[in-house]
Amino acid sequence: MWPESISKIVQSTQHTVVQKYLEEFLVLLCDKINEYTTELTDQSLNCPPALSPLDIIDGRLKEFVRLHHLDFIRANHYRIHQFKADIHEKQLGKELSFYFSNVDQ
Repeated sequence: MWPESISKIVQSTQHTVVQKYLEEFLVLLCDKINEYTTELTDQSLNCPPALSPLDIIDGRLKEFVRLHHLDFIRANHYRIHQFKADIHEKQLGKELSFYFSNVDQ
């Protein structure tokens, strides 16, 4: 997920070195984003007008991201609920086992 160079530097115990590296990396990323934004803007000027305006596409992408975010949250809540139910079930099983082992004695 992270570039290997970041993974290596973050393992350092020198926090100032890590902070400086990450700040430089963020500046580099911002420069790349600006470069790509300029490139995309130039490309969009050459696009035929038959395409949807960028505002419409942007709105639809935001809605798409919002819906997937909601689905992600729903799935996480479901997993958490299942996990808690499993823990509760195991706890009840232990309590019943303990109870029946004491009743048999």
